[in-house]
This record gives sequence, C-alpha cells and structure tokens, in this order.
Amino acid sequence: MSLGVAERVRGLLESAGIAVTQYDGVEPDPTCTAVDAAARVARDAGCSLVVGLGGGSALDFANAVLDLENASLL
Repeated sequence: MSLGVAERVRGLLESAGIAVTQYDGVEPDPTCTAVDAAARVARDAGCSLVVGLGGGSALDFANAVLDLENASLL
C-alpha cells in the first residue's frame, strides 16, 4: 500500500531544485549485495544526499548506503 509519502517528498525536493534519483528496491532484512547495488546507483547518479523513508529496514538500508558512499569519498 502506498501512502504517497515518497511522491510528496520527491515533489518537495524537485520543487526546491534538487534532482532526485529514487531507489525503491529495499526489502526487509536487506543483504550486503542489495546495499552495494543501491550505493552503486547513488554513486552513478552523483547523489550527495540519501533520504530514507519507511520503517526500520528502509532506514537501516539508507544509512548503510550513506556509510558506503562516505567511505568511498575517503
């Protein structure tokens, strides 16, 4: 069920002039492979911000992607 939160956040970011790349492949208890894939999408898109929406797995996933991205900048 979609509550429209992602669409609303996307619209707000875009209306502020921020380009958005959406990754919606998060599953419960995500694997390292899934996090690596999402980090690759973020890297390829040149993302400088990661926004996680949802519950525990989605937020943990977003934090892991951000951690990988920060590590790749070192």
